[in-house]
Amino acid sequence: MILIFLICIQSIHAQDNELTNAHDIETANAQGIKITNMEAEYFLNADFNRTFNFVGGISAAGKIEFNNRLAIKEGIFFGWTEDITIIKLFNNATYRILANWPLEVKFAWVYNGLPDYETHIHAISPFVSWNDKYYGISVGFGFRFTSFFDEGPLLEFLVPMGIYVNFINNEKICVGMSLANYTDFQMDSFIAFALAAKASIMVNEHLSIINELEFRESGADGLTNIVHGVVWKGGAKIKW
Repeated sequence: MILIFLICIQSIHAQDNELTNAHDIETANAQGIKITNMEAEYFLNADFNRTFNFVGGISAAGKIEFNNRLAIKEGIFFGWTEDITIIKLFNNATYRILANWPLEVKFAWVYNGLPDYETHIHAISPFVSWNDKYYGISVGFGFRFTSFFDEGPLLEFLVPMGIYVNFINNEKICVGMSLANYTDFQMDSFIAFALAAKASIMVNEHLSIINELEFRESGADGLTNIVHGVVWKGGAKIKW
C-alpha cells in the first residue's frame, strides 16, 4: 500500500512538471507546495529475546517530504513466533523549524498489538530533535495506553529520548551507532534502552542496502541492567 501510494504521488508530480499552459504553471507555483523527497524502506527482522525466544518479522515504511521542511512517514510491521502474531504500526510528522539548521519537531503515534491475546498498545509523543549529518539527539514526552482483553486502558507516562553518532557518512557509506529507548515501531519505558550499530551502503543515488544490529534491555534490577535480547535488521531503502 505504501509503495503504491508513493508511485501514485510520483506520477502526479511528474504530470505537474509536464504542464504546458502558462496559466497552469503560474497557478502551481503560487501554491508553493512541492514534493522534494520520497523514500520507501523494506526490512527483514530476526529478534532473539527473553519473552518469545525468537520473533521473525517483515516491515515496510514510506516517507514523503514537502519543500525540504515537512515530512510524513508511516510504516507497518508483521511479526510471528510460535502461534502468536505481532502487528505494529506507526505514523509521524516532522517539521524542520529553521531552513538552514537541523532543528526539528515531530509528533509520533505508535501501535503495538497482539491480536491473539487481545492486547493493544497505543503511544503518542511530541519530540524536539537535532538531526545533523554526524550526530543528533531527540527528546520527547508522551503517553502510552495499554489494554488487555476487555479491561480498561492503563495509562503510562513516557520520556522517549535517543542519541546517535555517525563515524562515516558520505555518498557511498554511512556507519554509526545509536542509543535510544524508542524506535519508529515502539516506545519503551525510560530505562529500557537499546544500543544499535548501523551500516548502510549506497549502491546508487536511488538504492541503499542497510544492516543493523541492536542490543536491547528491558530495564534494571537493582544496579544491574537486564538484557532483553538481540535484534538483527536488514533491508533496502529506495529514494525517488
